[in-house]
Amino acid sequence: MEIHITTIPHSEHRPEAGPTVGDWQWSKNEDGEDVLTMRVSQTGDWRQDMLIAYHEFFEALACKQNGVDEKAVDAFDSAWTEHDGMDEPGDDPQAPYYSEHQGAMVAERHLANYLGVNWIKYEQAIESLFPLGEPNGDSET
Repeated sequence: MEIHITTIPHSEHRPEAGPTVGDWQWSKNEDGEDVLTMRVSQTGDWRQDMLIAYHEFFEALACKQNGVDEKAVDAFDSAWTEHDGMDEPGDDPQAPYYSEHQGAMVAERHLANYLGVNWIKYEQAIESLFPLGEPNGDSET
């Protein structure tokens, strides 16, 4: 298996992924092996960037294990709108990857503690990437 993590300017995420700070995709290499590619928004702090990547990594592996198709994730994310106080699509119980996203959130918070990242400041850094009025993305696809 190959795994690629790239930090990118926030504006360069795939439109299919919806408003997000992290995105993952599966593909195959020339030998037919799985390739996981993750693209995460640059926040200006490597630790925050890697928290997003860690979330994406967990979520992608959990989705693969549980048979959650990335096209279903993309379709849900791109059509989703904020409602009932939820800020991001992965928090919606209707999301095809709801359980996987929730697990990734726990892992992400755990790593933040070990890296000494203040969670509130981290959330503020993520929110600052979104123009006023645009739904806050998550650290998932």
